[in-house]
Formats: sequence, structure tokens, C-alpha cells
Amino acid sequence: MNATIRDLDAVPTVPPVPVSWLLKLPYPVRTVIRRWRGLTGMVIGVGIALGIGMLFLGVSKSKVDLYSANFVQVAADLYVVQRGGTLVPILPSDTTGSIAKASGVIAQVRAIKEVRTVVGIALAGLEQERESARNADEPAALVTVMGVDGDPSQIDGLLVLKQGRWLRRPDEVMVGTTLAREKHLAVGDPLRLSGRTFTIVGIGRLRGSSFGTEGYAYLDYQALRERSGAPDSMSMMIVDVDAPGTRALAPSAGPASPSGSQGVPNPVAEVRGKIVALASVAAFEPAQLVELAETAMKASYVFSWLMIALTLAIAALFVSNMLGRSVAERRIEFATLRAIGLPARTVLATVAGEAAVIICLAWLFGLAMAWGLGAWTNVIIEQAYGLENMYVADPPLFIALFVVSALVGLAAGLVPARQATAVDPVEVLRDA
Repeated sequence: MNATIRDLDAVPTVPPVPVSWLLKLPYPVRTVIRRWRGLTGMVIGVGIALGIGMLFLGVSKSKVDLYSANFVQVAADLYVVQRGGTLVPILPSDTTGSIAKASGVIAQVRAIKEVRTVVGIALAGLEQERESARNADEPAALVTVMGVDGDPSQIDGLLVLKQGRWLRRPDEVMVGTTLAREKHLAVGDPLRLSGRTFTIVGIGRLRGSSFGTEGYAYLDYQALRERSGAPDSMSMMIVDVDAPGTRALAPSAGPASPSGSQGVPNPVAEVRGKIVALASVAAFEPAQLVELAETAMKASYVFSWLMIALTLAIAALFVSNMLGRSVAERRIEFATLRAIGLPARTVLATVAGEAAVIICLAWLFGLAMAWGLGAWTNVIIEQAYGLENMYVADPPLFIALFVVSALVGLAAGLVPARQATAVDPVEVLRDA
């Protein structure tokens, strides 16, 4: 008998059949997975709208960061523009325009005793004609050309050279790195613009002027006027004050306001006051421009959040209606659950949880879309304009949006959930 027992002990036991991974998931999740065919369209639709909102929010944030990098980090003290005009499209303005009779205005600014350097900037479009063997097969194209009055290398950080040097003669041209790459241009190549041949002497860009200057060509201001037939006007003047270490990183309180609590005069503010006294021009310190950009971007933030709120509201309505129909179709299921002892609050949590799962899946789809489109946007913008990180992901914002989406989903499921708890199991099972 002992041998028999030992033999029985030697027989291997059959391991228990593992529970399916699906059965280990919470009941609301299992239900959504089971009904995925009918929910796919809603999840994708809501996810696309949420993804666009997250993309807009990321781009809005990055614009301010890029604007700060192009102005605050440049060692210029003041930016002079047409009064009521704008430097770049993201700044608010009543009207747009250029500084008229710019040669006279720039001479007046240069005559101010405290001013060390002034660089004037004008924009125009010139036709690039075929000449170089490298681009002989390309058709003529319109090139954005920046006419520059003055030497930007005298302002630290304003001129960013990749190759070559800055302009010294009217028959010379500098091109941005994007333009050089697209047109297969190199230092020493000829570039024919609107009937005149210029020699490329440098590849680079100007900072603190506008976005996308990697795709520009740069000419002497008078040469640009001759080629374009443009009037004597400039879009901007960049001013460096002759006072080391006085560059204002915070906006001045007024034209001649003191800097600091010691009452030390602020040379930048004094020069700004003198420039503003000139007819029809306005002057901004770098930090003021960033503040204006942040103010302008608030509208974009508000629009993005309104779009997200509208999306979640519409999604909640659709999810609630869909779950209401689902509850009616699943009356026997809920009656059976109640009959075997499932509390009403558990049924309530189950149905509301299904709504939350649906909207959270939409959030996950939107997050993937925003991240993917954002990365693609960064590549395209960098190749086209030389700007890095046009889209910046914001994980805290995404997490906050996830929490809000889950709460909206739970709220959307409350009405159909109460319908599910109102099911009388005895009556339903008897009718079945």
C-alpha cells in the first residue's frame, strides 16, 4: 500500500488552466474591447480632434520659445518698427506697414549720441534667373531677399555665418542655408536676381529679424531697391546702444525711466525715448517683444482649449447616447449581474467606466497623432526654414488633459449607468 501511495505521489499533477488575459482586465475595459467594431469610428474621430488641439497647444508654446531665442538672446538693445505695425505675424497690431523715408529715419537714429550701431532691414521678392551650372535645369523662381543697411557683425549674435563672410560690395550676396541647399548654391557661385548677377560670398542668416531667414538671400539695401524698384522704406531697424552691459532684459517703465532701485539712468530707455520721439516709429526692447508674443499666443491657447472643450462636450453627448442604446440592448446582461448579487453601485461604476475608457482611448489616439504630426512638422519646418523645435511636447499638459478626459467620460456615463441600475432583474428575466 505504501508503494501504491508513493506511485500516486509520483504522478505529475495537471497545472490549472491559465485564465485568459482578457478576463484579468476590468469589466468596463473587457466590454469596450468586445465591442471595438462599433466604437472604432468614435474613438478615431474624437482622437483626431483632441490631437489637433494638443498639436496647436504645442506649436503655440514653441512659437514663444523661438521668438525669445531670436530676440532676447540677440545682443541688440532696441527694435524700431513702423508705429502701429508689426515685426512678425504673431505680434498684435492695428495695421501693418514699413518705415517710410527710411534713409532719413536711420540717419536720425545714427545721429543719437548713445547709439553705437544701427542695422536697417527691408524685404522684397526678386526673381532668381538660371545661370549656375548647378541649377541650370531649374526654372526661374521668386526669392525673398532681405536688404540690409549697415554691418550686422557689429552687433554680437545678430549675424550667424556658416561659411564665407558678410557683404562688402553692392554686387555681392549672402544666402541662407536652406536656400543654398535647395538651389545647390555655394560660396563663389553667381546668383542672378532680376537681371543682375551677384556673387555669393557667404552662407548664413540674421537673428532677431524674423522667422525663416534661412531661406532668404541678403543684399545691400540700395542694391535691393535698385533691383526691386521699391520705395525708400524698411520693415525694421535694429539698434545697439553704446553702453556695455546695459542691454535691457526687462521692459523699461518709460522713455527715460531709471533702471534698478539705485536710480541709475538706463541708457537703453533714454535712447528708446529719443527714437519714439521721431515721427511714426516705435521702439521695443527684446523682453517687450517676448511679452507681446506671449500676449498674442494667449489667443491661440484659448482657441485650442475651446476646441478641446467643444470636442469633449460633443464626445460626451455621443458616448452617452451610444451607451444609452447599449444599456437597452444589454438589459438581460445587467439583469443577470444583479440577480447573482452584483450591487447597483458596481453596475453604475461599470457603465460609467465604459464611457471613461472610450474617451481615454480617444485621448491616447490623439496623443499619438499629436506626437507624430509634431515630429513630422519639426522635420519639415527645419528643412524649409532652418527653425528647430517648432512643435514642443508638453507632458504635464497631456496628463492634465487625460485626467479631464477621464472625468468627462465618467460624467457622460452617469445617465446610462443609472438606466442600467434601474433594471428589475426579476421582470427582465421573466420576460426573457
